[in-house]
Amino acid sequence: MEVQLTASTWTDLGTDVLVPITARYGIDGNGPADSIASSGELAFDLDNSAQNSGATLGYYSPIHASVRSGWTFGIQIRCVIHY
Repeated sequence: MEVQLTASTWTDLGTDVLVPITARYGIDGNGPADSIASSGELAFDLDNSAQNSGATLGYYSPIHASVRSGWTFGIQIRCVIHY
């Protein structure tokens, strides 16, 4: 899981991403009207405790005083799947 905390730089969230991660993408059906894929959905949890990679409680809370630098509402997140 990677996040864009600064322009044109992707940062790996590493062990702060907790399992399970769920993703839904592509074309949901196989009927004649199912020719365009949806935008998809990605759901995951982050370790927001003092035991995360930043050792900071509230690291992933956008309005917390100890928020991770660059972490805010509407930032770009991507999930790379390796087979």
